Amino acid sequence: MQNHIRIKDPKDIPQLVELIHDRWLDAESITFDAESSIVRIRYFKEMGTSPPLIGCARFPAFECFLQISGVESFLVRDSQKIRFYDMNTVTYDPASMCVHLETGVPIEIRAKVRIFDIAADETERVVQA
Repeated sequence: MQNHIRIKDPKDIPQLVELIHDRWLDAESITFDAESSIVRIRYFKEMGTSPPLIGCARFPAFECFLQISGVESFLVRDSQKIRFYDMNTVTYDPASMCVHLETGVPIEIRAKVRIFDIAADETERVVQA
């Protein structure tokens, strides 16, 4: 079950999006480690059963992580405050060197990067909300 993808070229973003699209990120667990220049976003992959809905995310679920490396600065603007957001796509603007994670319900998640380096890891760890 374990899926991993690491992309270092923006042209490979569709491969990343295929893995994360319609997964649910946990806004409360977004971290930025300035020392290591890494943003880490915890997200969840449904198990394929029909468990209860919590904020539109289904639990239990598999725990996954999206990691953006080489981050110079990071911004999260969460005006909705709903905790779980469905991920749609990732965009990259080479002029500003900014990675943007787009969701169904608006939350602004942007990272200005020195290099383009994003990884996604699906684990086999089952978690509850």
